[in-house]
Amino acid sequence: MLIWEGRCGRGAVRRENQDNLLAGGRWREDAASPALFSLSGAAPQGLFAVCDGMGGEQFGAQAALEAVRALAPVGPEDFSRSGTALLRGINDTLCRLMRARAARIGSTFAGLWACGGRAGALNLGDSRVYLLRGGQLRQLGRDHTQARQLVEMGLLSPAQAAAHPGRSRLTQHLGIFPEELLIEPEDTGPFPLEERDLFLLCSDGLTGPLEDAALAGILLRGDSLGARADALYQAAMAQGGRDNITALLVEYRAAPGE
Repeated sequence: MLIWEGRCGRGAVRRENQDNLLAGGRWREDAASPALFSLSGAAPQGLFAVCDGMGGEQFGAQAALEAVRALAPVGPEDFSRSGTALLRGINDTLCRLMRARAARIGSTFAGLWACGGRAGALNLGDSRVYLLRGGQLRQLGRDHTQARQLVEMGLLSPAQAAAHPGRSRLTQHLGIFPEELLIEPEDTGPFPLEERDLFLLCSDGLTGPLEDAALAGILLRGDSLGARADALYQAAMAQGGRDNITALLVEYRAAPGE
């Protein structure tokens, strides 16, 4: 069984929330609402996503909304087989919108599918998927940023990358014209689920102000899943809340006999 809790808010500074999330076939439908959006649920399997829109007011929110709405009817098994193709289809939709509006819009993507005792993650940009297992938190996939590229080339250390101007310059995201670059989501999985695996899908409004150690400290608490989702959001707000903040927690609890 999968149990989830999600929080999505505009933070303390931004006038509009351009983040969105998907869980249990639900998403944040009223992209113009300033209110903190919460969702929770449980199901034997599921597809989950967090998207961080780009492109200025309205356009960024629409990009993230288009992405999660397009994936809402997709089952986790289909996404596990065809996730990259589905994301390229969403990318094509955003490209058509850009041509119609003569404006650049886009969105990051962090996705998780889970079914049949297995799971996998796909990501584009700097929204992340984490797995907490055995008391250890690790990022699934990698950031698609200029700073991360420099780390992989050996030109920056991870500590230097955290303060580098290129840490927010994306090298992959939804909303890239195919003639410019073919999007290549980072694909992690499939891998077997273990009892009490806890996943965190989030936008950089959470990971920007909070280091992994701080995230792990909150996730390792004995509180309810909802209380931990609230605590993640409030911790980012306590650091200034300079960006939109989204945190989606998904926990796996094996059925008897699994």
